[in-house]
Amino acid sequence: GAVRARLAEAGIRVLAPRVDGDDVFDGVDLRGPLALALGSEAGGLSDAWRDPAVVAVRLPMYGAADSLNVSVAAAVLLYEARRQRGAPARGSRNAGGPAS
Repeated sequence: GAVRARLAEAGIRVLAPRVDGDDVFDGVDLRGPLALALGSEAGGLSDAWRDPAVVAVRLPMYGAADSLNVSVAAAVLLYEARRQRGAPARGSRNAGGPAS
């Protein structure tokens, strides 16, 4: 609760991937100050993170899988946030890799 309160004071939205999330992750605005709350694959997030102020999103999966590895979920969400924020073109100085 204290962490959530501190984030709210700082104007930082909290997003949590959950199986029961209302919205699919790529339909949510991930621009601006944002904190990701991630739980373990086995236990997920504690009930302290089931708060109306926490944006719960789904990462759709097909087939028999019912959850993603926490590092995979984080990577998908970070990639989408970067995409929404306008990732620099490949080969630009800010792309993070060598120029093509």
